[in-house]
Amino acid sequence: MNVIRTILFTLCFTLLSPLAVQAKIANTTTKIISETTPKPESGTSPQKVTNAPAPSTSAATFDDKVQREADDKVRRAEGELSYLGAAYAAAFFILAIFLWFTRRGQQRLADEVKELQSRIDDALTSKPENGA
Repeated sequence: MNVIRTILFTLCFTLLSPLAVQAKIANTTTKIISETTPKPESGTSPQKVTNAPAPSTSAATFDDKVQREADDKVRRAEGELSYLGAAYAAAFFILAIFLWFTRRGQQRLADEVKELQSRIDDALTSKPENGA
């Protein structure tokens, strides 16, 4: 029974770990996006920032490149997590089937033992005693 509990705990932990990875990716993406977006300087309004002259082409190209790389990483990671989630679901499905068949076999064995015990009890009670 302890082995089954350990296996189930391990599978639950591994199922939850992709969620933590997905949250970490989301935090990283948010951080990258916040670092690449221009921040208004103190004392200026957002309208002045939007009406400001365009930055140099090299800076804009670098920001676009960083944004594209971040988007590509997120797309790749999302695809991997869906396959990983499917693999975990398949593993849980296989484990559930295994446990169901194991439990069913144990129940049959327990029923057989009860039946044999009742037959032995019946045989002992119906056996004539050789009294002296």
